[in-house]
Amino acid sequence: MTNQTAGLISQPLQAWLMAIRLRTIPIPTIQVVVGTCLAYVMVGHVDWMMALFTWLVAVFITIGTNLINDVIDFSRGSDQLKRFGHVKVIRAGLLSKTQVHVGGLIAFALAIAFSIPLAMHAGSGVLFLVILSAICGYCYTAGPFPICYLGLSEIFIFVFYGGVCVLATYFIQAGSITLAGVLCAAQMGMLAILPNALNNFRDIFEDAEVNKKTLAVRFGKGFARWEIAIMTFAPFCINLLWLLLGYTVAGLLPLAIIPIAFLFVRSVWTKDPGPIFNRYFGLSVLVHFAFGFLLCIGLLLG
Repeated sequence: MTNQTAGLISQPLQAWLMAIRLRTIPIPTIQVVVGTCLAYVMVGHVDWMMALFTWLVAVFITIGTNLINDVIDFSRGSDQLKRFGHVKVIRAGLLSKTQVHVGGLIAFALAIAFSIPLAMHAGSGVLFLVILSAICGYCYTAGPFPICYLGLSEIFIFVFYGGVCVLATYFIQAGSITLAGVLCAAQMGMLAILPNALNNFRDIFEDAEVNKKTLAVRFGKGFARWEIAIMTFAPFCINLLWLLLGYTVAGLLPLAIIPIAFLFVRSVWTKDPGPIFNRYFGLSVLVHFAFGFLLCIGLLLG
């Protein structure tokens, strides 16, 4: 294979990898891992095929939302002012608007297709939730009342990445909803908000210019900083409830990453919005992922 041929193959692949935003995939991944781990602890077994389908559904809902977000931002012209975020593949000419739009619809269709075995295993309610998630993922930026343009993105993330993703994963495996499942969903839902809240803080001035009324735009930088701080530290406080449920290691082990969480929050509080926040995005995902991972280890160890 010649270098020119390899370039023709790799360039579109690289463009699509940029478009789907690979760095966001750990977010749905750790949600499914936590829900699956908790189910294993509670019922003593896991259906790994169902766990795989659950992960695929969560990932493709995320990919579809990311792709449609880029299409709508390009159509609205709101990505023209974005100076600090990830590369927008449509604006950069790497992919056409039609390609990305179709890619987003295919991602949502795949999520629904992968949910069919889940529905056969755990009931039709799962299929309904996935279809609802796909619709809301599309309406995150599209439609007459786009979720993120109305300042509702945090609620969307908490409900779907916390309530739906974690709890549905647990329900598919365990066949019930328990207090422990709700506790996990609340903690992981709050932490899933961090990357989005960080981006909204970074883009506060550009979003204001295009009338994208995120919570950061509505209430200002002070509110945005407090939101990030609360969403970071509240799960650590809630985590102590695991001690009351008899899970000593689970209640204490995630506290080991408090220094990283403190570094993340301190960075947000001491820096003004700018390109440096792209580095903090990785830190926000690390806090989220590491917390979930340590919680899983703690649950398995008791």
